[in-house]
Amino acid sequence: MAEGTLAALDPGLDPTAYVVLTSVDRLPEEWLEDRALLARRMSTDAPSGDIELDEEDWDAERVRQQWNTPSPVWGVESVARHVPSGRLVAFTDIFVRSGQPDLAVQSDTLVLCEHRGNALGLAVKLANLRALQCERADVRIVRTWNADTNTHMVAINERLGFTVTGWTREWAKDL
Repeated sequence: MAEGTLAALDPGLDPTAYVVLTSVDRLPEEWLEDRALLARRMSTDAPSGDIELDEEDWDAERVRQQWNTPSPVWGVESVARHVPSGRLVAFTDIFVRSGQPDLAVQSDTLVLCEHRGNALGLAVKLANLRALQCERADVRIVRTWNADTNTHMVAINERLGFTVTGWTREWAKDL
């Protein structure tokens, strides 16, 4: 996507309220505790239709193992830090596997519910796409997915130029 197009979508966050930070291929140690909280909340806060999910067990060590252990998978993550509290309140990540250097997978994106409505989802996704273009010019396709009930994130993806290429269905059974 052209930089002019990305710049036109920039929501212009109030820098006294939120700042967006990006890390390539590993996460800073000072992010790990907050990222663990965001990962736990991803398991329960992301819209998932009628499926109720249990909270996943995430801590700083699990985040460190996922992100900061040598791997053939390259990643970039952007976060939004709430300036008054200093805490991370939103994140998004993109991964590129060594066997498919032209394909990136936009994986998780979450804005804590108490910080929604401030354009943070758009801001972190824009930062991540900019970093991807800068760091991995070989990437030609970015794939992502959303629950169709997550209308806000679907709208952001559409604004960013993503188009629907397929549908999947998940089923759940209580045991």
